[in-house]
Amino acid sequence: SYRPVRDWHDVPVQDLLEDRFSVPVFLEQNSNTMALGEATTGDAQGHDSVVLVLVRTGVSIGVVQHGEIIAHSPWGTGELGHTIVNHNGPKCWCGSRGCLECYASGWALRKRLRREQKQYPDWAGNAALGARAEEFDPAMICTMARNGDSRARDLLSEMFRYLGMGINTVVRLLAPDAVIIHGSFNGAGTILSECIMKTFRRPHHHPLRIPELIVSTQDDTIGAAGAALMAAARFCNPLHRMPK
Repeated sequence: SYRPVRDWHDVPVQDLLEDRFSVPVFLEQNSNTMALGEATTGDAQGHDSVVLVLVRTGVSIGVVQHGEIIAHSPWGTGELGHTIVNHNGPKCWCGSRGCLECYASGWALRKRLRREQKQYPDWAGNAALGARAEEFDPAMICTMARNGDSRARDLLSEMFRYLGMGINTVVRLLAPDAVIIHGSFNGAGTILSECIMKTFRRPHHHPLRIPELIVSTQDDTIGAAGAALMAAARFCNPLHRMPK
């Protein structure tokens, strides 16, 4: 995976797990396993070409065509969050400036809420920020926005507009049948889908195939389902044999 794990460097995870459990092991990006799960047993069933957009701390994608994952390089696995949307934008943790992840991610919303907390100390949304970073609860902001809190809605709407810009690029490149969004902001519901569909429907000089936009109703077990399917395919399909 492209995203680094703090204090982990060159750890042979696959070898360690194979030695510990005495079974073949493969590693895969979670956005890929979720994409396959959604396309085969989840909310995107029935579509031949599916792009899953996973929005959590960052933003990544998985692409399924004809029931198979379109694999990426392990050096940059579907990291939509590190495409540039503003060359003069803020510095991202990756070292670049103006990455999509700086505007549309759990990380970006947490930073924005810290600023809101200073300006509006009595706002109820401040409760989404715990004492530690890992206690951040984006679902609370989604619920507040859905229930009519104007500040929460404005924050999410701005974030989703940027997310729509990134997804629109993917749609223009791949022209999928469906785009399914999964992650920390599914609870925003129609606010999320409406902001992104506005981006799709803006006037364009070239014809644009507008895909079905789906906000997932699945939990993280859909990724486990996709991983199980991928494991079965690698064992049964001679083109995807596990490395020895």
